[in-house]
Amino acid sequence: MNHNSPAEVRAELDRLTVEPKKRWGQNFMVNPRTRRKLIETLEIGDGETVWEIGPGLGALTTELVPRCARLILFEIDYGLIRHLGGEFGDHAHVDIVAGDFLRTWQQAKDDHGAPHRIVGNLPYRSASAIIAALVEHGALPAHAVFTVQKELADRIVAPAGSRNYSSFSVLCQCLSEVRSHGELAPGTFYPAPEVTSTVIGLRPGGAARRVRNRDVLFALIRASFQARRKTLRNNLLAQGGFGLSKADLLDAVEAAGVDAGSRAEELSPATVVRLANALVGSGAAVPPQAPLGAPEEEEGEPESK
Repeated sequence: MNHNSPAEVRAELDRLTVEPKKRWGQNFMVNPRTRRKLIETLEIGDGETVWEIGPGLGALTTELVPRCARLILFEIDYGLIRHLGGEFGDHAHVDIVAGDFLRTWQQAKDDHGAPHRIVGNLPYRSASAIIAALVEHGALPAHAVFTVQKELADRIVAPAGSRNYSSFSVLCQCLSEVRSHGELAPGTFYPAPEVTSTVIGLRPGGAARRVRNRDVLFALIRASFQARRKTLRNNLLAQGGFGLSKADLLDAVEAAGVDAGSRAEELSPATVVRLANALVGSGAAVPPQAPLGAPEEEEGEPESK
């Protein structure tokens, strides 16, 4: 089929009796220049394993098959899984993992090994959770390239002190190097979403090597942004002070060279890591926490793409 033709994409979906679902972000890429851009940005090397999240009808998959030693496809829609099996089932180096990526990726890693690259046109509703899971678990490959909603990309790359800077910005920038590779107009996809997309790249890096305890870092990010309008002092004390006395907590903040009267949005990722390490040195205790993928309460995600 011609993946560049919205009419042919629609006809194939009708043949498969698949109706694009907003909750799964089923918008199919019909712009060949964008697909080439994703492939070039991914920089696949010889003998590498690539994961593709949400291959859909296989437009990008077709480009990936001859370029990688192993290709793992993560698809949630069983109608599309049948299509992908028919299109790529004869390729011994291609495997399909059925189900929600957030529920299957860790088992896939055990079964197929860690990837060297990850690429995907991520559903807007779950994109932050997918990226957060990879970052928090230290599972980013050499390069991950995703298309996401522009608003989410703006948060990922936002500098400290800006309107878009959030706990998600800090998480991504503390543990990875992030870069925006440009916007994509709605017409890049069929059906055309109501929002603009952005190509975003993440590589392992940032201040990750300086982090003494990831659990403390995650808890600090979570606590600091719990109420954006409150000071760092008040947010940390309200969240239990990491099991430290008030005096010891504030001593640790001072030792990190941080003003306890500042707000989280003023702290750079490097400063957050320095403060987390100071808390570790003071004997901070951290209870188990939920993942950091969800945005702050006042930052609602748009419906879907």
